[in-house]
Amino acid sequence: MKNKKLLSKATLAFFALSALLISALSLGSNHGSSARGEPTPYAIVFNASKNKIVNGPVGQSNSGYGSMKTGLGNSIGMQIGALENTATTWQSLRLSGYITNTTIIHGITYMRFKE
Repeated sequence: MKNKKLLSKATLAFFALSALLISALSLGSNHGSSARGEPTPYAIVFNASKNKIVNGPVGQSNSGYGSMKTGLGNSIGMQIGALENTATTWQSLRLSGYITNTTIIHGITYMRFKE
């Protein structure tokens, strides 16, 4: 009987010591130091040389799928309709044209369009 009590106390002490040792080691580690609580800001740039979805001849209207890259290098899928290539600006939408993303965009805080 005394041996059983001694064995159970020793087992309990071993597990308590193990838990304490694991806790102390995990507190001293640097695993979470690169985690940030705020989002990384990024941009999606549209100009005559960046993120052109349609690369065909100038004035040609296109529909279908394409992609663009964020400032962080992430690819975003796009679906387009009646979008045409231009020589000096980003792209041009025809009267019935549209652009929509097929990949979810996370973390965007604002979008600005300039003429």
